[in-house]
Amino acid sequence: MPEGSYPVSSNSESSNSQSSFNPANQSLSVAPQFSSTEIPKFAIKAAKWMGFFGYVLIISGGFYCLSIIGAIIGVPYILAGLKLNKAADKLQEFIQSADTRNLQEWLENQSSHYFILGIIMIVGLIFMVLYIIVLIGIIAYTAANKAGGQ
Repeated sequence: MPEGSYPVSSNSESSNSQSSFNPANQSLSVAPQFSSTEIPKFAIKAAKWMGFFGYVLIISGGFYCLSIIGAIIGVPYILAGLKLNKAADKLQEFIQSADTRNLQEWLENQSSHYFILGIIMIVGLIFMVLYIIVLIGIIAYTAANKAGGQ
């Protein structure tokens, strides 16, 4: 098997051969088929935890929205929570049906969830840096006034 290729098994009864997936080419020569017994138990647990965490984000976003300034963070939290809940639903549907459309929608919703959280994180880091700069400025101003007043 070429380096960087991964085996992909097929459940086709007429063929027991393996095809390979090369990430560089991003192509599957045989689409994998799943049965409910082959889905790892952790995927089922992951779907449940995704749903739980989605509700936690929605509820915490609602609490943030109780203030006008908090809504700046609350609304994206709610949107991220809704995307995560939808992703959890699609993952559960994929586990039950092995329909690749559900897999695609799960990945799209999961990606949107992480994008929204990434934006929140970047904005939070920017505000943290600005806060530190202002804090250093206040400390320097206070120290300069105390030194000049003596």
